[in-house]
Amino acid sequence: TEKSDIFSLAVILWFSFHQGAYPFSLDLPVSEILDRICKGERPTFAKNFFDSNLQNFIKKMWSFDPQQRPELS
Repeated sequence: TEKSDIFSLAVILWFSFHQGAYPFSLDLPVSEILDRICKGERPTFAKNFFDSNLQNFIKKMWSFDPQQRPELS
């Protein structure tokens, strides 16, 4: 759906701005990562992340409730 695409785009943006860092530990099995995401855990931002507006926008794109995610039309 469009709302799941928004969530995925936020992950791509996070990945791009964190210069290829992994959003979750590579030591975790995929099932654990999915469980954490379903419980509301999201990747953290680097302390020196340069743009708080962009950071807030990405966080909104990760909203647990898909209806709270922005539209990109």
